[in-house]
Amino acid sequence: MSGFISHLKYIVLKTLDTIYPSDWFRIDTNKVVVSSFRGKPYSGNPGRIATALHALAPNLDIVWLALDPNAPAPDGVRVVKYDSLASYRELATAKAWVDDFRKKYFPRKKKRSALLSSLAWRITT
Repeated sequence: MSGFISHLKYIVLKTLDTIYPSDWFRIDTNKVVVSSFRGKPYSGNPGRIATALHALAPNLDIVWLALDPNAPAPDGVRVVKYDSLASYRELATAKAWVDDFRKKYFPRKKKRSALLSSLAWRITT
C-alpha cells in the first residue's frame, strides 16, 4: 500500500508542476527553504547556515523541511513536513534553497532564485 501512495504522490506533484507550474507562484524575496538529508531534523551544515542567516537577518522567513513537522527548531525557523504539498509550495515561493542532499520532489528552480545545494557541506567545513 505504501508503494501505491508514494506513486500517487509522485503523479500528483508532477501533475501540479505541469498544470500549475511553479512559475505561477510569486517569489518571496524574504524566504529561504532549508533541508538536510531528505528530511532530517534541524541539523548539519544546512542547520548552521540557517542559524547564521537568522543571526545576520532576523527578519528572514526561514523554513526547515523535516519528516516530522513537530521537530524542534530554533526561534526564527518554521518547520514544514518534507515531501508534502506544503513543502512544494514553500520551495516554489522561496528566494533561495539550502540543502546538502537532493530532494525527491521539488518544483523547477526559477531563474530569479538561488540554489545552494550539494556544496553546503563544503562551505562550512
